[in-house]
Amino acid sequence: PKDCKRVLTIADNAWDYKNPDFTGIYLSEDGGEHWTLVQKGPAMNSRRYEHNIAFAPASVDGKGAKTWYAALYNETNQPGHDQSALYRSDDRGATWTKLASLAQHYPVYELQVSPSDSQHLLLATGSGLLESKDGGTTLTKVAAGLPAGEVTSVAFSPQKAAEIRAVVRGASGGLFGSADGGQSFTAMTSADSLHSSVLGDARRIFVHPTQGDVFYVIPQTRTGGRTAIRTADGGKTFAT
Repeated sequence: PKDCKRVLTIADNAWDYKNPDFTGIYLSEDGGEHWTLVQKGPAMNSRRYEHNIAFAPASVDGKGAKTWYAALYNETNQPGHDQSALYRSDDRGATWTKLASLAQHYPVYELQVSPSDSQHLLLATGSGLLESKDGGTTLTKVAAGLPAGEVTSVAFSPQKAAEIRAVVRGASGGLFGSADGGQSFTAMTSADSLHSSVLGDARRIFVHPTQGDVFYVIPQTRTGGRTAIRTADGGKTFAT
């Protein structure tokens, strides 16, 4: 957020799936002109949007974000699966440390870091919503108020870290919100039938980077006229 020429990305080896030697985290310090493999690790071409590398907003100083996290993983019986884990950097992405295993949490859809606590992480995964409060060293499952099912998206409010929203897929799934840091969740609904249908069939949530009450919900399908909806009041009302 301070040095836009410093870029970090996760690269997969789909072009040569039997050769995992060049998968992992790459760093560019010149806006993408040149890249260096800074952390080898498993990666998977999921053919869907994922957000599995993120900086800790609370670590930002005059040079940019000091602390970064990445979720590197591959599916069972694929190259590097045993190295599936959270990785952390405390020197702006130059070097990385392997932390909690992700071998049992395939796939990983999204990684988010609290805006106020660099040690607090949330991961949306196929095995549910996972949380770490110790900088990625350990992971626990968040289940209070959330139905069973995979979690495909999660987001902190940029202004109020205690406000969390998560998308659960499944028969009882939809968009869920927490106002107490994830200790309890309730389903978000709408009086409008179309908007309610989108919330129940949610796939992803995208929150405005500075205004937590503004966010977009993307549905899984277009059935019944479903499309993206937006709220500017924290979910009290929506617009198509």
